[in-house]
Amino acid sequence: MRKALILSLALPVFALSLEEQPWFGNIWEFQFDAAYAYSHYSKIQGGIPRHQNAHDQLGTVWFGVSPTSCWSGDVEAEFAQTNYRSWGPRSVAGQLRYSWWDDILGDILSITTGASLRGVTGKSVADVSSPYHSYFNAEINGSAGKEWSQGPYWYFRTYAFGALGMANRGSPWARANIYFQMNEKDKHQFSLFGKSYWGFGNQRDVIVDDFHGYAKIHHQSIDLGIGYRYLFDIWGSFDFEYAYRVFAKSYPESASTFTISYNLPFCFF
Repeated sequence: MRKALILSLALPVFALSLEEQPWFGNIWEFQFDAAYAYSHYSKIQGGIPRHQNAHDQLGTVWFGVSPTSCWSGDVEAEFAQTNYRSWGPRSVAGQLRYSWWDDILGDILSITTGASLRGVTGKSVADVSSPYHSYFNAEINGSAGKEWSQGPYWYFRTYAFGALGMANRGSPWARANIYFQMNEKDKHQFSLFGKSYWGFGNQRDVIVDDFHGYAKIHHQSIDLGIGYRYLFDIWGSFDFEYAYRVFAKSYPESASTFTISYNLPFCFF
């Protein structure tokens, strides 16, 4: 049961939400997650025009599984509605990760590395609310964390995630995230986090009416957030999250994002 709840509190901040934490679930136990997020921002730093008053919505469906103790994979599909498009598909992505160390099994830390691929629709690449660089986006990533336990429950853990990415055109990007999580007897869980996203293009202006993705834009952003998860005995969990963008350059600024999601572990065997 304890490892079935390892996939907790890694909630999406409106995008780029494949699994990041360095702990895997039970072998051949599938994880299903359905999430809805609402995001609002009124300005784009460096935007032409700058004022937008955006009310964006995102739906995400995610599946993950660990076929062995060392390997884990997950896939997701996103659907979005923004000021620039009606409801429709935004992206599909897949990820494969390998666990080198597991502190639950006695190692000093948990460490994973992995890679992901994401395909993005043409309407979404042309949407300034979509964070992706182009139609085909690839990343390599790594995650390291530590968990502290007392009796059958973990009570505190922290981990950091980093990624380097490149699309089919433009300049690379980097992401760096950090999480702090608390657990009360596998019933209530709380989190604090910071997420950052850095594009290394040479353009500073965001031409909203002639936008072709963030591939060539020198964008920067930092989001800070809090999360809460309520765990049922056998029927998964509900998650609630709020994130606020405290820093942005050539990117939507002062964005507030609310996310709710439901996670269900299940097994066919």
